[in-house]
Amino acid sequence: GPVFLSFIGMTLFLILQLTGKNLKYKKLTVSVPWIWMFGIYISSGSTFITGLQGMPRRTNLGLSLLDPTSPLYHPEWLTPSLIALFGGVLMTFAMAIYFFVVFATLATRSKVKWSDPILLKLPMSEVVHDEKVRWVENFTPWVVAGIVAVVIAYAPPIIQILNDKIPGSKTFSPDSPAAVETK
Repeated sequence: GPVFLSFIGMTLFLILQLTGKNLKYKKLTVSVPWIWMFGIYISSGSTFITGLQGMPRRTNLGLSLLDPTSPLYHPEWLTPSLIALFGGVLMTFAMAIYFFVVFATLATRSKVKWSDPILLKLPMSEVVHDEKVRWVENFTPWVVAGIVAVVIAYAPPIIQILNDKIPGSKTFSPDSPAAVETK
């Protein structure tokens, strides 16, 4: 969600700075982050609800989990999935507006001539006060904490994957809708 917002902000900034053009449809451009925000809120909220109901992520939902003829069908996932689809449509609409504004801006005449040097002016903020904070100056404890966090996060699933090679165990445990018995 937020990546798109940074992308539109920076690309619009660079297009205007590098081409010397004025932004077209400014009020329409201001609506893009708002439409995107509502779309991502609706979509992520609905997928959060289905996740709490046990729906797996990153799967082919249309062919298996949302098909009433499938043995993996869960009717309680249908309505939140359709709501998430509506959020995705809103996000697509916001993206279409963004590209419309970009191409409309690029199609206009530039304020500067191609022979003029184009200077990229990046905004800079001023330091209010420089404060010495010792616990952020040494990087070693943060690297160690990161390594410990990765081991804590990934050791249990790796151990489970290695232990699931036992004959008769389920390959996608626990509570996988598509658990397969190994031989």
